Amino acid sequence: MGPPSPTLRRIGTGVAAKFTSDVIGRLLLFALFVVAARLLTNADLGRYAFALAVGLIVLPLADGGLQLTLLRHLTAESPDGGGRPMGAALAARTVAAVPLGMLGALAAAAAGDGFASGVALAAIVVAQVASGYGELWLQAARARGRLDLEAISGLGSRALLAVSGIAMLVAGGGLAGLAIAYAAASVGGLVIATAVGARFTSVMRPASWRSVGSALREAAPIGAAGVLSLLMFRVDVLLLEWLRGPETVGIYSVAFRFFEASLILPVAVMAAGFPALVRAAADQGRFWRATRRIGAALLVTGFGVAAAGWVVGPGVVRVAFGDGFVASGDLLRLLVLGIPVMYLNSLLTQALVAVGRPWLLAGAMGLALVANVSVDLALIPAQGASGAAIGTVVAELALLVGCVVGLGIVRRGPVAPAGEDAPGDGARDRDDE
Repeated sequence: MGPPSPTLRRIGTGVAAKFTSDVIGRLLLFALFVVAARLLTNADLGRYAFALAVGLIVLPLADGGLQLTLLRHLTAESPDGGGRPMGAALAARTVAAVPLGMLGALAAAAAGDGFASGVALAAIVVAQVASGYGELWLQAARARGRLDLEAISGLGSRALLAVSGIAMLVAGGGLAGLAIAYAAASVGGLVIATAVGARFTSVMRPASWRSVGSALREAAPIGAAGVLSLLMFRVDVLLLEWLRGPETVGIYSVAFRFFEASLILPVAVMAAGFPALVRAAADQGRFWRATRRIGAALLVTGFGVAAAGWVVGPGVVRVAFGDGFVASGDLLRLLVLGIPVMYLNSLLTQALVAVGRPWLLAGAMGLALVANVSVDLALIPAQGASGAAIGTVVAELALLVGCVVGLGIVRRGPVAPAGEDAPGDGARDRDDE
């Protein structure tokens, strides 16, 4: 067996860079939160955490599936394709982000204990929502296989936020200082991301309203799937709070943080894998071969991570959070049973988008959400957090079934060519020229 091809080496290097960047970036943001916990009052820390939570909800809603849709079209676009998909996606995101960002900012501001505090919290939400524009530009680098540049850009933005945020807190800036840090990181990150993305695409002219509408319509099913996915991952906490109380929520949340953190690996793999699937989509044989190869790699990795989590996870939880969270370690052993399936689902969900069948993805996500809620309602009253953990694993299995059925439908029918009806590039848009 000969050495790996230059393409495989580049993909491997990109995946490693993306994974490393995400790990370091998360650690930097964790350090910022730790410093905030030490230097802010408990009340202000709670307000800061609330603003972060609001931003994390509004950000994917404002994206509405535009990132993945744009990546699909940029992958199929020639390097000198004129940047029309990018222009339409940027404009479409503004249409969604402005009202959602305003609502999120108002919600965060309402948690403040005065005008200045409210403005600072609102600014933190707005900065998080604005960072999504940089993510759109970075899809151009990802489409050309330059995950290394995407990783450097993302890490630079997070490092700027962590360093400036910690500096502001140490200087006694409080929530206002954090707001300034978030604004600076958002602007700086956008500048870096635009410079990176502009190497691979451009925006030649303002997008027409028709092209914006086309982009929003095409992204809608992916956006719907994203909302259903968000609910699938968060509904456990809501039902536990309702049926068992905050102590059970705390025990479950500690275990779930470790489970959710394991997603860093498949996210890095699919950052390179999705463009490969898009390029292969026009040839069914090539597409299914690529799907099997990526799936095998993710399954092997998933079983390895699950085994490690089963063996060392409870000990890590105990060291990190203390003896009061021994039950969280036991819960983690239940949750890690779903990791191999979750890793495979990270491939299958994006495979449905790659072949132009995002509504099948939304249907699969809906099935998973129904399964999760049903199991939670049946088991949480008697089993508490263990019932929620079982519900999460069952939801991943239901998502797997939905994706397999969806891909079976695709296999029996024609594959939508990548780049067909691209945002701002469809036949209905050409009469504007």
